[in-house]
Amino acid sequence: MTSAGAGGAVRRASGSGPVHWAELRLSNPAPATADGPLPAGDPAGAPFLRTWTGGDGRSRTKSDLLPYGQVAGERLSAEIPLVGFQYVLAPASLNYDWHRAPQRQFVLFITGGAEIENGLGERHKVLPGGIYLGEEETGQGHITRALEGRERFSIFAHLG
Repeated sequence: MTSAGAGGAVRRASGSGPVHWAELRLSNPAPATADGPLPAGDPAGAPFLRTWTGGDGRSRTKSDLLPYGQVAGERLSAEIPLVGFQYVLAPASLNYDWHRAPQRQFVLFITGGAEIENGLGERHKVLPGGIYLGEEETGQGHITRALEGRERFSIFAHLG
């Protein structure tokens, strides 16, 4: 897969400073999620990997589904309120030892993907195009590793 893009800045209407933007185009993108490819046209919803803290303080992980509704022939999820989001570019060598989610957040892996290890030692892959929900704000946390030493570009969507 290769990528190309463009970027720029525009002035805000309020005059309070520029708004920066980026456009990323991927050739031959391969949608995927936790431990495998995303089923084409899955009518039930969007699969994602979820991590939370169990009663013993260790993190747990499971695959889940963000349900779709149908409006005018399109499948879409319910609106998810956000308090903010970030673009994150992590180098291929960057791995995070035990850490907790700083807040409840979805991570949308655009490139690179990650391996998530929970408190029970179970490892799960989230491939490019996959979705991860970190909810363990307490306890031991989880480990995040780069997949096959690849740089990862992600969007962190902070939940309200």
